[in-house]
Amino acid sequence: MTLIKRIHMYTGLVNASTLIVFGLVGITASILPRSQDRPAPKAAVDFKHLHVPGDLDDHQLADHIQRELAIPLTSPTPNWTMHRDADNNLRFRLPTPARRYEITVYEANDRVRIRTQPFDTWQYFFELHTITPPRTGDDWRLQTWAWYVEISSWSLILMALTGIYLWLVSRPGYRERPSQNLWAQISLASGAVIIIAFYTIIR
Repeated sequence: MTLIKRIHMYTGLVNASTLIVFGLVGITASILPRSQDRPAPKAAVDFKHLHVPGDLDDHQLADHIQRELAIPLTSPTPNWTMHRDADNNLRFRLPTPARRYEITVYEANDRVRIRTQPFDTWQYFFELHTITPPRTGDDWRLQTWAWYVEISSWSLILMALTGIYLWLVSRPGYRERPSQNLWAQISLASGAVIIIAFYTIIR
């Protein structure tokens, strides 16, 4: 029992930081206006001359530009961000936790337009909480954070299971305090009922 207590406690402490981030994101998402409705930090626009190969499809071209620009913390271009504008210029985004890079490729002029949009603090936290291993590309900093988030998510299952175990093995001690044992049973049952109810009505 002592070992399980330590596992339960230290798992919570190690993952406390990322779980606090999850909590902040959840609370602010329900209270603050959506990011597109809040005043955004001022964006910066820059142009760079860059050779644009003519034998690449849109996805290959976007990945080529991403590698050539070598913008820190960016990964290969998400498919959903790519499109052609009214002038047939390729446009795509390179998101990072702290800012978003909006790229426009002028193939005929071998020129690239880079619009850098910083995020406010809450949008930064939101982006942090969505990072998972498949989204990190080759950047070791994002990979490290993404695996920390992944492990923290799985740790919630471990903490729940060890918490139930600790309650079950502690039940003999509740015989002298039946009201506490009753509230523990109500808490466990309430959680199960809530998740089953929402699974049923939202599906």
